[in-house]
Amino acid sequence: APRRGFLLVATGPPVAFLNADADADWTRDELGSMLRDVCAQRAYPATLVVGNASEVAAVVAKRPCDGAAVVALDRRRLNLREDGSIYPARLFKVRAIAAFSGTYPDGTLYLDNDINLKLPTLDNLFATFDVMRSKGKVVGILKDPGVPPGHETPDVPSSFGERNGGVVFWGPGSRAVAEEWEAEMRTNTTKDGHDQQPLRRVLWRHREGLYDLPPETQCRRCTRRTRRDPCLSLLWHNHRKKREEHKSPATTACGYHPPPAVLIKGRARDAAPPGSWSGRSRATAVAKIHVRAVALP
Repeated sequence: APRRGFLLVATGPPVAFLNADADADWTRDELGSMLRDVCAQRAYPATLVVGNASEVAAVVAKRPCDGAAVVALDRRRLNLREDGSIYPARLFKVRAIAAFSGTYPDGTLYLDNDINLKLPTLDNLFATFDVMRSKGKVVGILKDPGVPPGHETPDVPSSFGERNGGVVFWGPGSRAVAEEWEAEMRTNTTKDGHDQQPLRRVLWRHREGLYDLPPETQCRRCTRRTRRDPCLSLLWHNHRKKREEHKSPATTACGYHPPPAVLIKGRARDAAPPGSWSGRSRATAVAKIHVRAVALP
């Protein structure tokens, strides 16, 4: 049986937007992009947790390969507050993590759906579990600088910072941490419904077993605006539209999936000189518009 693997969670819109062709709806289909990355390698399996049997059937029908097992969260664990906030989705995520964080005995890597894998460095990524074990740590997670307004809590000093729950290495012995996170989410979350403050309280209590991941584990702000290079990180963590718009031949060469064909064609057309075949249709259209404008009385 596989000793290490990925844990993914999706319910509602991410499942509804899933397409067999991950580029068919590239501005919204986060889950399709993630499953495509999982299918592009065979070393590490994945388990995807969804909300019910109908979602299991929908994913099985559309997933790009059978490399990801699809399971439904036990109905007894579903008691979501339908108030229009982000809380139900975040609560579902944390409950799924608590139920399945021990899926792979030597390490379960939870990833949010809005992540691209850098395929050539997956062994380096999973080697994080070896580093954690050598240091006696059971949970690996990235520390964010500071604490956002509204996420403060008197139980935890501000110097402890906040942790990003979108990438979590759940090592052997971490089950209690995940279950405490679920308990905190049920009764003691922030008004905005996010999961970070409950997670920070739990990690503070378990700080002896906490491993702060090196910053190059993921790039959170690699976009056209920041111009940061995702090739310097093991994971690219941004909403898909921003990732695809920032991709280039360099990001493809370093191991991230190429951008959708429609973006590649558009960039080639925009970059082509006016006299080339790629630029001729645009130049012709501009000339026609100019002639039409001149012909007006």
